[in-house]
Amino acid sequence: MPEMPAAPNNKTDLPDKEHRPAENDKSTKGIASEVEPKNGTEASPATSEEDKKKWIKSPLSDLAQILMAVATFALVIVSTCQTTKISDQTEAIIKQTTATQRQADAADSQLTVSRTALRDQRITDSNQLNRFDSQLSLSRDAAKGQREDARIQLDSFHAQLSISREVMQRQLRAYVYVEAVRSADDSYSRYFAIKNSGQTPAYGLSFWSITEDKMLSPHLTFGDRPHGDSSNLTLNPGNIQGFLSGYFTKGKTDSLIKTGEVGVFTYGEITYRDAFGIERFTKFRYRYGHLGNPYVVTVCAEGNESN
Repeated sequence: MPEMPAAPNNKTDLPDKEHRPAENDKSTKGIASEVEPKNGTEASPATSEEDKKKWIKSPLSDLAQILMAVATFALVIVSTCQTTKISDQTEAIIKQTTATQRQADAADSQLTVSRTALRDQRITDSNQLNRFDSQLSLSRDAAKGQREDARIQLDSFHAQLSISREVMQRQLRAYVYVEAVRSADDSYSRYFAIKNSGQTPAYGLSFWSITEDKMLSPHLTFGDRPHGDSSNLTLNPGNIQGFLSGYFTKGKTDSLIKTGEVGVFTYGEITYRDAFGIERFTKFRYRYGHLGNPYVVTVCAEGNESN
């Protein structure tokens, strides 16, 4: 049996056109007719061997072409399937991209709406805040005005209360003063009356007095409170406390008083505490002799004061 030739790898290994079997008849009969010698002559052994090789080679070439065509068709089908799959995947990606883009557009629209709503809310909040600031400012101004009015009213009330208290104290307090009553036995001694003309008692009342003669001059000086001469009395309203001050004979000072060289003075001070706890004082000063008359007692222009 002759050795089988290798299958052709390219077009150069394929038989010539005149040795290929007819396309419309690829049966054994056709092949045998082509092998038979023409003109009734018997073919030579070499020709017969060559024809056999060609006869064997031709079906193998056709089979290779068929296999190649089938492989090509399979490759085409596979490529078509892959292309279709890729096309489907591409279409799916496009759809997904379109859906994603729509979602992104919807998100952008929602974001725009949210931004607009937020801006409107911010504007509303700003307007409300401005109105609140205005109301707060008005409230502060009103409160300030009310506080100022209240302060003015309070000051006025305090002033009225102070005036009322002062008036009440003036009306109700103790008023203690000294009044010369009469002389005692042809001397320059005098009875003096301490009176409380107020409406409340004078508490802790004490007094002192001095009677002495002084040479008259523009600058007279008078002594201070003597030691050991004090008292602690309560003088009720309308009551009188009397005391005797001075004791001089007429002959000793008459001539000097008449000539205006000497004056006899009785002076002193009363201290007490009124019903409101305020310390009070009354200073008094009297002079014997006026216009040369030694028996007249007058109140001096100075030395009489009280609080």
